[in-house]
Amino acid sequence: MPDVAAYLKGAANVVAEGLMTHFASSENRDQLGLNQVALFREAMDLLKLSGVEPRIIHMANSGAITRYPEAHFDMVRLGISLYGSHPGPGLTGGIAGEAGNEVCFPGGFREEFFLPVCP
Repeated sequence: MPDVAAYLKGAANVVAEGLMTHFASSENRDQLGLNQVALFREAMDLLKLSGVEPRIIHMANSGAITRYPEAHFDMVRLGISLYGSHPGPGLTGGIAGEAGNEVCFPGGFREEFFLPVCP
């Protein structure tokens, strides 16, 4: 990452508009996901110390919206949940997060998209 930061800082016609990453698995809150959030924050800090400050920072996908509220940053990517589908097992309604970080979908998810396939 230091090499990337140095390149971005020195590139005359390059602007780092955004910084994003994607969870390997966000359907379950676990140590892997927490480590990913921590590493992403380290990368953000390193870029900032190098003078590179992306305007838009995002990490959370559909599963992370409910499982990782600390990964919401500037925006979230509402993917499959946009269609009412569950991003993973057990994500059928509101999810209580840690100490005051509750994320709730009133009424839960409701499937809004169906694509029939003919044989």
